[in-house]
Amino acid sequence: MSNLIGIFGGTFDPPHLGHLILAAEACQQLGLRRLLWVLTPIP
Repeated sequence: MSNLIGIFGGTFDPPHLGHLILAAEACQQLGLRRLLWVLTPIP
């Protein structure tokens, strides 16, 4: 089991299914145990 943790940053304004699909694909392809979503107020 991997101990890798990823960081997915962006404004996500508005958040949509594309963001979720991208995050899930990154976790699968990179073998991430966890992916942290970091919201930024400025694009």
